[in-house]
Amino acid sequence: MSERSPAELILAHQKRLGQVNSVEQEPISALEYLQSIYRNPMEETGKRIRAATEALPHESPRMSAVSVGYYDGNTFAERLDRAIDASNRAKVIEGRVIERDD
Repeated sequence: MSERSPAELILAHQKRLGQVNSVEQEPISALEYLQSIYRNPMEETGKRIRAATEALPHESPRMSAVSVGYYDGNTFAERLDRAIDASNRAKVIEGRVIERDD
């Protein structure tokens, strides 16, 4: 059994890496890219922390209260009654036909 020298092992590893890197990868989203950075233990710690910080708001959104509507003391029924009354008081424009002599 022939043992390979360290130089041969390194060259074989570099060749495998070249093949992996040359394979065209599908485009990934910005979030997936940030995740790949902070999950990679080979990256420097500062870079990983920054990527994790930037990805955090997209992975676990903040809870916030959102209010929609008017708080003026009127119920929906009261506002509906006022709208119906206003539409009943609307003026109706009656038209008449004007005949022309041509």
